[in-house]
Formats: sequence, C-alpha cells, structure tokens
Amino acid sequence: MNEFLYDLRDDVLNAGPACESDDADLFTGPDSFEPEPDDEREAREEKAKAVCRGCPARVACLVYALAVSPEAGVWAGLTSDELRALREVAA
Repeated sequence: MNEFLYDLRDDVLNAGPACESDDADLFTGPDSFEPEPDDEREAREEKAKAVCRGCPARVACLVYALAVSPEAGVWAGLTSDELRALREVAA
C-alpha cells in the first residue's frame, strides 16, 4: 500500500468509524466459502448501510473506498457494486 492510501486509511480510523465493532461480517459478508443467498445479503447490506448513515467517518471512508476499489463489502454506505457504478459515472 502506498503512502497516499495509508494516509487515507488513517483518516478513516482517526474519524472514529462506526463499523469498529465485533460484527465485521455485517460489512463484509460471510466467509467466502459459505454462499450467501441474495435476500440475506440484501438484508445484511441494509443493516450495514444504516450503521454507515450516522458514521462520522463516512466521507473519509468514501474517499478511501473510491481509491482502493474494494471487490466486496459495504463502504461509506455503498456496496462495492454501487461504488463501481459511482466511479464509472465520475470517469
């Protein structure tokens, strides 16, 4: 990871992200060896997005997520697919 990404990550961590909890699976989903039905994934993502809505680190998280292009998870209240679509619109 380059220094720019380290700085972005530190910005997120220093903002006190609401996702610093014992329930990381809420934001990342189950182990990749366990299939997750669409309805369960959508419900989990909605719960994660609700946590993100009130998060003080949301803007920093969005900047970081746009820089690292995550393949999965919920970042700043957006799924990886939604982030990908946002990057395409911005390009």
